Amino acid sequence: MKGSWTAMEIKTEDIGKIVELPARKEWGPGIICKTDIRFVYILFDTEDSTPKKFFLSDNPLKLSANQDQPALVKRGRVKNRKIKAAAKPKPVQPTADPI
Repeated sequence: MKGSWTAMEIKTEDIGKIVELPARKEWGPGIICKTDIRFVYILFDTEDSTPKKFFLSDNPLKLSANQDQPALVKRGRVKNRKIKAAAKPKPVQPTADPI
């Protein structure tokens, strides 16, 4: 069921933009970290480093008038950085004894 707000239209190109959640002003501004088929993930300026998940088509978010939040943008980039797993060592092939 749709809320009493107008849902913000969010696209993949909006990743990195600053948004606000009017119902939770204490969370401060948030940055769009990721989108997928149904959801958008927002990292808010709080102690909790877990991005909050909202439906793409039915969300209470609004674009922030202030898009200049360098610390939040940096935090969003670090949180989103992909870390590759260490490569597994290759098994050593036994060599034939030169007898």
